[in-house]
Amino acid sequence: MAAKPSPRLVSLQAVIGLVLAGLFGLLVGCSDLAGPPAQTSSRASTPTESAQLQDLVHRMTTAVDRRDRRGLLSLVSDRDRNFDATARMIMDNLLAIRPTAFTLHPTGHQRRLAQDRADLLGDQAYAAEIRVGWAVSGDRRASDQTVWITVVPAGDGSGLAWAGTSDGPDGDRPTPLWWLEPVHVDHDHRATVIGGDSVDTAAWLSRADDAVQDVARRLSGRFDGWNQRLVVIIPSTEGLLEQMLGVGSGAESGLAAITWPDGSSTGTAPIRVMINPVNARDGLSADIVLTHETVHVATASPASAAPTWLIEGLADYVAYQTYPQAEDAAADKLLTQVAASGPPAELPDQQAFRASGADLERSYTEAWLACYQIAQRYGEDKLLAFYAAVDRSPTGAVAPAARATLGIDQDQLVADWRTFLQQAAARGSI
Repeated sequence: MAAKPSPRLVSLQAVIGLVLAGLFGLLVGCSDLAGPPAQTSSRASTPTESAQLQDLVHRMTTAVDRRDRRGLLSLVSDRDRNFDATARMIMDNLLAIRPTAFTLHPTGHQRRLAQDRADLLGDQAYAAEIRVGWAVSGDRRASDQTVWITVVPAGDGSGLAWAGTSDGPDGDRPTPLWWLEPVHVDHDHRATVIGGDSVDTAAWLSRADDAVQDVARRLSGRFDGWNQRLVVIIPSTEGLLEQMLGVGSGAESGLAAITWPDGSSTGTAPIRVMINPVNARDGLSADIVLTHETVHVATASPASAAPTWLIEGLADYVAYQTYPQAEDAAADKLLTQVAASGPPAELPDQQAFRASGADLERSYTEAWLACYQIAQRYGEDKLLAFYAAVDRSPTGAVAPAARATLGIDQDQLVADWRTFLQQAAARGSI
């Protein structure tokens, strides 16, 4: 990556699909769609206001559930004429997505508006934080993010009307793509692809179908928690990806894809694949990236205590077994380094996956070849059994799993890997 991952990404064991050397370039991130809102002060609501806000979000939810575009747009205020297009975009997006679950709940947090907005919308207007839950076909659970809506007294005196989305406080927070730009959707019984305005969702759906089938076949039903479905979200720009993830501008400029628990709880949020359109382009690299990420979805790796080298190594192992024509190119640089200076002393640690550029590429290749070596020596079934045993451990302990499934201790595991790298470097290929 061009920058160190954010602490939140690291704590969630966010899984980065940088699997080809060509994807490690340093790229300039795109800016957000709009600048951050001016900071405003918090406010307390009266019981009447709270009831009115609850009534408004209930009517909004009902309109979405009923696919009632006219009903939702009737709740939009005309005080800010520029907001009408945004409201229409959000409703059209929800009509396209067809959420299988959709909820809106006020969190109780509210803010006064900046003076220029209060001058436009009136002194009684305010911004309210709303928790939004949504699921699409393929999700096993609904996600939950927060957005801010601006509300004003309705012109007919019937309660509140919706008047904006841009008056929340400064700060990065994960935001649904359908809140940010026009989207379109392709789906079938294996995958749902939500793409920004310029994204070829049909091509990504075909790629997702292949990835689901390939990964399901490779993993042989060892991970029963996976429903063999995939949800892939692809914004139009890198800046929108950063808004989706709730990270600062430029934080993910080296990222090709990420397997993300899309909600406030790693253990309960739906696991979705987010694609960076700048880095994961069409062709073989995109096929490998999505296969890699599908392994993370299948194994629920964001919630795993397994060491990163094993999580990433297995994902790359499955990806390269699926696309073996890329193996030599992916291994070449590391083997050249090993031939020149010998193998690394230890498997890459967590910190090694927070590096950037060539160092990060090397860490991924080392991890992949550690898993490749296990499969070559003991068989693919043993590799999967080893991974599953480590994954089941509350602490991600490698030594007991190695003894139970491979019949070796951890020192021998590392020694075998180092020997394999030396021998591969000597012959110039794996």
